[in-house]
Amino acid sequence: AVRGLSELTPYIAELGIEEPELLTDEVKVATSIIVTSPAPGAVAVLDGGPPTTVPLTAPVKPGAHPVKVLATGFFPKARRVDAFDGRLMAYDIALKPKPASLDVVGADGAEVTVDGRSLGTVPLTRPLELTAGRHFVTVTEPGHKPYGEQLTFGRGAATTVRVVLPVTNQR
Repeated sequence: AVRGLSELTPYIAELGIEEPELLTDEVKVATSIIVTSPAPGAVAVLDGGPPTTVPLTAPVKPGAHPVKVLATGFFPKARRVDAFDGRLMAYDIALKPKPASLDVVGADGAEVTVDGRSLGTVPLTRPLELTAGRHFVTVTEPGHKPYGEQLTFGRGAATTVRVVLPVTNQR
């Protein structure tokens, strides 16, 4: 804005108007940092202060400042941000989502399929990691009625499915 107003100075001089105070380059801007994140519900901790909902805007001294961004269902991220004298520095910090986990209990020997991909046999050696969202889970074993259900998994949430596959008369 200051640069744009300063470009008007020659035109103002032609009109014989004295240069307004706003057109000088001596406008002082506070040294500040703004921290944003696309993660829903994110909070930021600047210089070890209290957690503040993003966007966080704070006046700071020039130099390096530690910032940590946290949100439920995401891995926290810490980094150093720099502030320069008389400037507003903006930092957008993206967080990596935590995977959801699925454990299937019961029906030993049955195959576990998620969204059509075979991912293991019950008992699983460890819970399956899935992206958050909806997935179609099936558990099948020859000679038994299959289990199938569309489930919604939250970021970082652990889900356990207990399955009993009744025997059928089919071979």
